Amino acid sequence: MILAEGRKSLSKSRNVQLPITDISQNENNNSSNNYISNTPISQDIRNRKHVSTSQDTINGIKTIRIYTSMFSEFDTFKEVEIFGNQTNSECLKDKLSALFGIDPFVFKEVFSIWVVSELFEVQIKPHHSPYELLASWPALLAKYVDKYDPNRNDEPIIMLRRNVHLSAERELEIISKNDICAKLLLTYAKESLLLGRIQFAEFDDLLRITAKLIAINIDYDELEAENWVRENLANYLPEKYCELITGKTIFGKTIRRSDKFDKLLSIWKKESKNTNNIDILRDLSECSSSYGACWFDAFVEKKTSRVSVKSLGQSYKNVKAKVAINQDWITIIEHGTDELLLLQNISEMTWQLNSENNEKVIVFNFNEEPSGSGDEKQTVIPIEDNNDNEITYFLMIFGHQTVLIDVLLQSLLKQKERSPSTSSSSSDSTTSSERHSIIVRKLNCDRLCLAKFENGTCKNVNGSLKSLYKPGTCIY
Repeated sequence: MILAEGRKSLSKSRNVQLPITDISQNENNNSSNNYISNTPISQDIRNRKHVSTSQDTINGIKTIRIYTSMFSEFDTFKEVEIFGNQTNSECLKDKLSALFGIDPFVFKEVFSIWVVSELFEVQIKPHHSPYELLASWPALLAKYVDKYDPNRNDEPIIMLRRNVHLSAERELEIISKNDICAKLLLTYAKESLLLGRIQFAEFDDLLRITAKLIAINIDYDELEAENWVRENLANYLPEKYCELITGKTIFGKTIRRSDKFDKLLSIWKKESKNTNNIDILRDLSECSSSYGACWFDAFVEKKTSRVSVKSLGQSYKNVKAKVAINQDWITIIEHGTDELLLLQNISEMTWQLNSENNEKVIVFNFNEEPSGSGDEKQTVIPIEDNNDNEITYFLMIFGHQTVLIDVLLQSLLKQKERSPSTSSSSSDSTTSSERHSIIVRKLNCDRLCLAKFENGTCKNVNGSLKSLYKPGTCIY
């Protein structure tokens, strides 16, 4: 993980001694301090407090750094004073909103405090103390990181990031009136793209967004554009995408030019001096299912082409996956290959958290039918409604973070139930239904181990789902 230059270790930050002022009284009286949450993270912090010692408590004013990016190219962080472990996330956002000059109510709607490391990350609630979370970090890693090595050094940092509960419609409404929010969100978007966390249905979408990000910073120059892209594209995209765009090179010379490279240059030229922050953020929310998402590690079962002796005769294997969840979508990709396994609207599915062999698992249920393309060998199938036969698919995912996935999904759906239908006052905003027609739901039937039901009767089942369902089983 690339960290901002000049970053101090947390231990050094805690040793900064400043005069004690009376801000502690205000922070101590913050009503959210008394709020009790039953989320897994809150329970873990409370459990740690029961075994903590006086050495775990810090008194007096301390200075901490809060980053808006992990990359030194963006060079963005703020130093904020806190009153030991009595300062909660809500108080930090009050201080940050004043530093950035943003209305505190708007700021808290758009942004959240995150604690982030190479192994684990979590968006913390307003009543949580960042210090308590940092102090609990080793215990959190042991509980939520699969195959965690306690000897591995993993130092977390505190970050300001987009609130996962912020809807795309509300974001566009806010940034149309607040340039500072738009600038901070664009920094977040750049980092997400560089980390490979912006998933696009089409490669052309990635080219367009990248070209716009370049255009907003650099004016197009016909003579220098090609060399500039070759030298600087790695500052915008993961390495695997850079080679796909620039083409194969040997000793710095291009041996096979990619048509994607010419397309990127063409869009950059077209968008130079025409694009802006709002245009890019709107484009991202419209064409990416993982913009603004919270990411989790998990495992899924994939079919194998042959029965493996190593896997005890099973015709499937566990593969590591990345699960991205934002206000509208859940996206599951295979770790390492970025192969799309699932793209589904969370409002159009159900799920259940279960225990399987003393391990927490989530079983997802999708009540849609793959489109009748007639191509059974198609790798990724778009999902459409079918009124003739009710086709239901079940998918199981495993891992220590499944309980956190369950909590976030419940929270997002409850928020949707409480909120009236969003209708932005901005005339050029894209509604949720319009975005849902742009982003197509997909299910990788050829590769995933699924249970398929037709009109309530199990027709086919693979993998560990066989312990729950058998062909002929009826769920009605």
